[in-house]
Amino acid sequence: MKNDARERMGGKTEVHEELLRLYIRNHRSSVFSYIFVCLPFIYLKFRFYPGATILDKSFLFSLFLLLCSLFFVANQQFIYRRVFENQNDPSDDVHRIVLELCLNKALYILPWLYFLFQPLQSNYVFSHLPGYAFVFCAISSYVSASSQFFRVFLWDLFLTVGTSLFVVFLHFHVQETPYIGIILLMAMLGALITGWRIHQSAVELILKKMQLENAVQAAEQASKAKSDFLAFVSHEIRTPMTGILGMVNFLRQTPLNSEQKEYLDTISGCSGTLMNTLNDSLDIAKIEAGKLKVEMRAYEPKALLQSVARLVEPAAAEKGLTVLFDIESDFPEYNTGDPNRLQQVVTNLMNNAIKFTDKGTVKLSASVLESPPRLKISVTDTGIGIGEEDQKRLFRKFSQAENARSNTQKGFGLGLSISKKLMSLMGGTIGLESKKGHGTTLWIELPYKPPSEKPKQIVRLRDTSGGARYSVLIVDDNRINRMISQKLLEKVGHRVVLAETGRQAIDVLQHSKIDMILMDINMPDMTGIEVKERITRQLPKIEKVPVVALTANMTPELWGECKKVGMVDYLLKPYQPNDLYGMLARYASVEGAVFSAQSSADGEELHSLQQMNIRMDGLLSMFGLEYTRMFIKMGLDEVDTLLDKIKSAHARLHKEELRRAAHDLTASSGTLGMDGVCKVAKVLEAQVLLAQDIVIEALIHEIVSRLDKDRHDLLDWLDNNNKS
Repeated sequence: MKNDARERMGGKTEVHEELLRLYIRNHRSSVFSYIFVCLPFIYLKFRFYPGATILDKSFLFSLFLLLCSLFFVANQQFIYRRVFENQNDPSDDVHRIVLELCLNKALYILPWLYFLFQPLQSNYVFSHLPGYAFVFCAISSYVSASSQFFRVFLWDLFLTVGTSLFVVFLHFHVQETPYIGIILLMAMLGALITGWRIHQSAVELILKKMQLENAVQAAEQASKAKSDFLAFVSHEIRTPMTGILGMVNFLRQTPLNSEQKEYLDTISGCSGTLMNTLNDSLDIAKIEAGKLKVEMRAYEPKALLQSVARLVEPAAAEKGLTVLFDIESDFPEYNTGDPNRLQQVVTNLMNNAIKFTDKGTVKLSASVLESPPRLKISVTDTGIGIGEEDQKRLFRKFSQAENARSNTQKGFGLGLSISKKLMSLMGGTIGLESKKGHGTTLWIELPYKPPSEKPKQIVRLRDTSGGARYSVLIVDDNRINRMISQKLLEKVGHRVVLAETGRQAIDVLQHSKIDMILMDINMPDMTGIEVKERITRQLPKIEKVPVVALTANMTPELWGECKKVGMVDYLLKPYQPNDLYGMLARYASVEGAVFSAQSSADGEELHSLQQMNIRMDGLLSMFGLEYTRMFIKMGLDEVDTLLDKIKSAHARLHKEELRRAAHDLTASSGTLGMDGVCKVAKVLEAQVLLAQDIVIEALIHEIVSRLDKDRHDLLDWLDNNNKS
């Protein structure tokens, strides 16, 4: 009972606060506006009460009354401003503020009314007409501006109407004064009735507003609870899935008979379906919560589409389908937008086409549209087609065409719904053209916005580190995750150190040389972010060792926290082997990397050319010539861009920017196997803050010289492999 009473009192106080703010909002004005309104009444007063001179006592007294009223008007506006701008929060004491407003109002209304009604003793009603006129104007004004807060409205009426009725009582015998009194009473009664109704309406609106705010707050809490639940479920599903997919990869590399391969393919297919459903569910939740954001950066749409076509080719080949790729000659090389989300949409369209096509072809085509400039990407299949009724609901959640509801083609119907929402976020559209039994064309259109500068890097580099061998610390409380990552890294020759907790990781770092750290975010003793913070504080010598976050659910807020403590990137569980190798190639420290066993046995460091050849041969054997050629082109473009940054920063004497560019050049040149450039860039990074300008210029000159040689060696290697 006491709690209910408190809640009612709290709700009543909130209503009074809103009513007070509404009253103040209606009455806020400048002092000059009050003077402008009062000037006609001052004129009327002296017009109906002539004869006074400047030196008369009555005139001086009138002037004194006007100045007093003006002072308290200014003070009233100060109170309004103080409350309205939250310099004094009404929730502290609404009643005290109301009392302060009422008393101050009396201090400027009463002198003003005395001025208008003087002389109080008069035998002519005309002497008081300015006062009566003001009171009638005030009544109509108060009905609209004050009646929302009824208690203050009553006080406003009492001051004005009460004063005028007192004057009527004193002059009841004078001419038509009794009739004026009757009219005043009738006007006051009408004002009270109308004001009460306005007050009730205002209270109802405020209560509805409060209910709406409470509903919005409850919805936000429910949305947060849903997001937290999805994050928890995502983590709990992705963690064991990492082990399942890892073991599937390992099993594929062991001797298997046909029956075992079939079982393994079933496990892999079901795991993929589960992960796709989980990813789609998370995307839908983020979109509905308004938390899914799109990037605006430069990218290469043609290269993106080529990568999607290569990605889906194995699935098409399994069904005996042919993937066709048709891009018009005037299709632009560069655009501005979100390449990751665009790739997600196009991949989904291609997968849908393959899924519902049993024979024939799946064609990916791209063209340019004008007025306004747009890029159109189409996916055409020779599959089962879609009927007109099914087309109307195809882009809704959990909807599919009726002829797709077989066991082999059944899904959750989230992919196209997500694609439509993503296209809307990117400012584009999606649609289809289909006839049942005659195939389907799904198309998207997105704005064409040429970037102001050429993109520096389109996709993350993937490399197995064919020559270099690194020492990697894996920090993860899940035994299966540690084992999978360990096997993947040891398989390609890297040394792996394991830690189950953050404290174990710090102990390892104090006694072992590590080139890169894979850090799980969610651990029982301390989070990965806390571990990185402790490394920065306690182990400054290894602060620059790259730390890659491992997590099953990365949100923009969480990634912001990771970047704040110095993490360089993240891997989303479950990750593929090439994702892990790509992180190693991009971020692992070149210094301290142990090269191949043969070079260690010989006791000599590999020559830069040998190192480059080993790296490129490794890429060629795993990914083929086309990917390696693209890898080299992108890598050289990035190295050139970083060298330009270094020169520009040096010219502007911006040493911190120069140091960051040298750090990035170290990683990029090391990825390409440019050992000479990598070493000089590392020296430049270490010396830039202390060395003289002449030393920095010499190091930059040396980088340019070695880059020319390494570039020549890379192109020679590429030419030799093109001929072979």
